[in-house]
Amino acid sequence: MDKRTAQGMTLVEILVALGIFLMLLGVMVPNMLSTTTANTRNEQLSTSVRMATTQLEAYRAQLGTSVVIPLSGTTTTTTVDRGVTYTVTSIFCPNDAPAGMICSANARYIRVQISNGSRLVYTAESFFTQLD
Repeated sequence: MDKRTAQGMTLVEILVALGIFLMLLGVMVPNMLSTTTANTRNEQLSTSVRMATTQLEAYRAQLGTSVVIPLSGTTTTTTVDRGVTYTVTSIFCPNDAPAGMICSANARYIRVQISNGSRLVYTAESFFTQLD
């Protein structure tokens, strides 16, 4: 073995290897961060859809019982799921309901909005008829 191979790598070789490693790291880190952000948003959306569906099904379960679904107004609850706080807002017979979705003694239009902080994550709407 000659003297150079026995001593290991030179400083230039180490700097080149380090430069290549840093360039690869510079490409990978932004991709990992964007994937993590996308996964977080998808998880929040999935949780919000489940919460809205659960809320609307709870209103549907009240049909035909002694519980009366309001003709107007808003209810707001706060729920924590996996460490994330969500605000569930139910709006009964809103003024901007679609045409034909008129609230009456036998019909209710309900909008459920799920928010995370100030960001609206999901909105679900339903029109219930034959309330008695």
